[in-house]
Amino acid sequence: MKHLIIVFIFFTSLNSIFSQEQFNISGIVSTQNKEVITIGDVLLISKIDNKIIKYTFINNGKFHLEKVKKGNYFLKVNSLGYFEISKEIKLESNQHLKLEFIEKNNILSEVEITASKKVIENKNGNIIINVAKTRLSKESNTLDLLSKLPRIQIASNKSSIEVIGKGNPLIYIGHQRISIDDLNNLSVSQIEKIEIINNPSSKYEAEGRSLLLITLKKEIQDGMKISVTETTSFKKHFNNYLNASTNFKHQKARFNLNISFNNLKIWESNSADYQIPYKGISSDYLVVAKTNRKQAIIQGSFSYQFNKNNHLSVNSNLRTQKEPFTINTITNINSDIINTKSFNDGNRYFSTSNINYIKSLNNSNEFFFGAQYTFYDQRITNSITNKFNVTPITTTINRLQKFNINTYTLKSNYTKKLKKKKTLEIGTSYTNTSTNSTINTFTNTIKQNYYFTEKNKAAYIQYSNNLSTLKYSLGLRFENNETDGKYSKNSNIIFKKNSTDFFPKLNIAYAINKKKTISLNYSKNITRPNYSSTTSTSAFINPFLEFRGNLHLTPSITNEVSIRYQFNKNSINFNYYHKQNPIFYSFHYDENNNKTLIYPTNLVHEKGVNLEVNIPKKYKLWSSSNTISFHLNTINDTRALNTSLSPYLYYYSNHQFKINKSSSFAFDFWGLTNRKEGIFTRESIFVLNASLHKKLFNSLDFTVSFNDIFNTMEFRETYSLQKLNVKNVFFTDANEIAFSLKYSFGKINKINNTNKNINRNMNRIR
Repeated sequence: MKHLIIVFIFFTSLNSIFSQEQFNISGIVSTQNKEVITIGDVLLISKIDNKIIKYTFINNGKFHLEKVKKGNYFLKVNSLGYFEISKEIKLESNQHLKLEFIEKNNILSEVEITASKKVIENKNGNIIINVAKTRLSKESNTLDLLSKLPRIQIASNKSSIEVIGKGNPLIYIGHQRISIDDLNNLSVSQIEKIEIINNPSSKYEAEGRSLLLITLKKEIQDGMKISVTETTSFKKHFNNYLNASTNFKHQKARFNLNISFNNLKIWESNSADYQIPYKGISSDYLVVAKTNRKQAIIQGSFSYQFNKNNHLSVNSNLRTQKEPFTINTITNINSDIINTKSFNDGNRYFSTSNINYIKSLNNSNEFFFGAQYTFYDQRITNSITNKFNVTPITTTINRLQKFNINTYTLKSNYTKKLKKKKTLEIGTSYTNTSTNSTINTFTNTIKQNYYFTEKNKAAYIQYSNNLSTLKYSLGLRFENNETDGKYSKNSNIIFKKNSTDFFPKLNIAYAINKKKTISLNYSKNITRPNYSSTTSTSAFINPFLEFRGNLHLTPSITNEVSIRYQFNKNSINFNYYHKQNPIFYSFHYDENNNKTLIYPTNLVHEKGVNLEVNIPKKYKLWSSSNTISFHLNTINDTRALNTSLSPYLYYYSNHQFKINKSSSFAFDFWGLTNRKEGIFTRESIFVLNASLHKKLFNSLDFTVSFNDIFNTMEFRETYSLQKLNVKNVFFTDANEIAFSLKYSFGKINKINNTNKNINRNMNRIR
């Protein structure tokens, strides 16, 4: 009996404790004229993770939220025709609120005048770019948008992205890992902001020395919004982009559909002048490629919120394009001139789909599980003719090349909020990738197949703590990577690798006062070769020169230390890194076949330091963001004849002017000075862009953009190895005038995008 009484008292006390931790929120809602609001929505959102905790509706001017746990929340109240009411609540007792809506029509002109948004901000050493409601939202496509951002470099063929001083970044949409192909599927109108993160945590893949984190616009209320965008672009040739997007939400279900049809004519060019002194070979060539690309892009997503703790989402991306293209090359080699014409018929197909489940165990703990499948297929038929001027000989080569990738990924994460602002995160992932490349040369009846497989197992743990003026996080990531390659499914494996690596990360930030912070970061990262770089496929330039993949590339390991000092909105960053086995394209002479090959290869090491300063400015209707960084890098190899180096400068400046409530003008410029980086000597570059935007009739946006105004975006480099002297020029087709017209109708306010693209190798699929 005594024991039963103790148990009864315990449970009675426990129930009393928990009942004291739950409170009610009620309110009366009216207009400024004291008119009763008859209909509307009320949401209670956690301040910790921005998740919806409670939902109710306004009934004759009143609302009630019952049994809400003690904590900090945001209360958001919406009604059609009025501005949203947002109120921060520290819930420690029952609360009764009196709220007043402001009618939108009453202060519309005032809001339009004062709502000038800062385009670029600097926070905690990272750069935040606000896209929505700024002139950047008027760009025709996402890659053109990214090319306007500080420290971002887009490859001349738009196949890769680089952050100055950091290499290829990881790319995420919210919790999604995406590739550059997914970026082409993403409409600029969907983007809220982009953050360039210098030191991503262990939660992200070990490949990431930097991270592009894209946040999409958020919708909460029911409704539909449709937008149609038409962009006409004049470069060397005419290009047309047509995009339509739909966002729809009804109760717990959300649906998004984005469709694009693009008719593009792409111009690419490259020239090289190289000598092989001991063979007496001197050659230079100019190659021009023209591609007529008809492209269809479809992106769709569906999500369903079963309740506040369970969420399911499905996302799928599809991109297909047909691209017949010609490559014309004129080669001067010794005393002969070779005219090479290549007629090609190409087809590419890319798709990725994932399904994710998120369960919130309570307000502070979350479990995530996801599965993803990615498929890429490329087929090119080549018909190549070589005409020799000195010796009247014409040769013809016909061949078919195929390349495909299949990737399966599973991933799970668990996040636990501990007491006193402590957080513990753990996670695992498994990825299985297989590729197949085929070259079928009909002229010589030669067929070659190459099969490559890769299995990656990963796990991570991260602990973070906030001690008022001192914040720190410790992370450790483990990755086991197993690869093998062979020339046919039944043949012997020609190489097999199995490696296990640990990747620690450390971040310590100390707040000197409210306006000054100093932080220290350390990280170890890995860069694995792109799948297309480790194949046997090739691109024919002339009978003596060819681009190829490299089956024997090895990953690069980078150790990096950085110190950052933030004061007000300005920051100074100092960074040192050392990379083993960096990957660069270079020339190689094949004596057996009397041919020069260009392919990616591992050099010995790369190391460098850089000092970066970020200074934003704002005055009345003018706002500006400025970045300048000093770099001193060296790239070394045992075959190098000259490894001298000199510092160089990168600079970026963005300026926006608000002309009136419906018009704005902006321009930006960036550049690199001459530089010597070990074996490479690279020339300076300067690029200027400008745009003018005008809003018409509240639903129509018109933008004219001028890109690479002086047509100066050319990349020139020289280097010398033991047997080769090389000069390269990579031309771009960036000089452009583009006219964009966007029409939007319907209404939907905010959508939570929790879908995750979990394939950790997305950047390598190209």
